[in-house]
Parts: sequence; structure tokens; C-alpha cells
Amino acid sequence: MLRYLLTRMFRIVPTLLLAVTLIFAAARVLPGDPAEALLGRNISQQAIETLRHQLGLNEPLWKQYLDYMGNLLRGNLGRSLVLGSPIIELLGQVLPFTAIIVLGGIA
Repeated sequence: MLRYLLTRMFRIVPTLLLAVTLIFAAARVLPGDPAEALLGRNISQQAIETLRHQLGLNEPLWKQYLDYMGNLLRGNLGRSLVLGSPIIELLGQVLPFTAIIVLGGIA
């Protein structure tokens, strides 16, 4: 039984790596500029460039990916672009409710 659990745990790593990589790639492949989408179309090009710099979107794709993976490994999920709060805090607020729903479903 322990061997089975360890095997399953080791299979999680490549699965998570693949999932995170696909999410990163999908976010970069989608059409449109994220900075322009956040600020709107009637904003100056300088403001868009400033936001792209703050978000790291002006970096090469490989550097964006390494930064993304490094932040995930450190537990830094970034800040909400809408609310401005750290995402880890937002997840902490909804986690108890999610746990109740999951446990209710299991029961």
C-alpha cells in the first residue's frame, strides 16, 4: 500500500508540471494584449508600456516562464489585478467554504 501511495505521489509532479506549463502557454497564446485589456483601449501607449513592464510582459518568453515557475515554487501567486490583494490571501478566504463543500460531497 505504501509503495502504491509513493508511486502516485511521484506521478503528481510531472502532471502538475505539464498542467502549469499548459496554463502558462495558453495565457500567452491567447490573442490580445493583457495590459491593454486591463487598462482599456482609450489609454496612452506610455501607460500600457509601464504596465507591461510592471507585469514582466516585455521580457522574453523563456524568462517569463522561469519567473512564473520560480514564483509558484516559492508560493508567490502574485496579486489580483482586479482587487490588488495577494492571491494567496484570497484563496485563504474561500478555502474553508470549499473544504465544507468537498467534505459534504465525500460524505
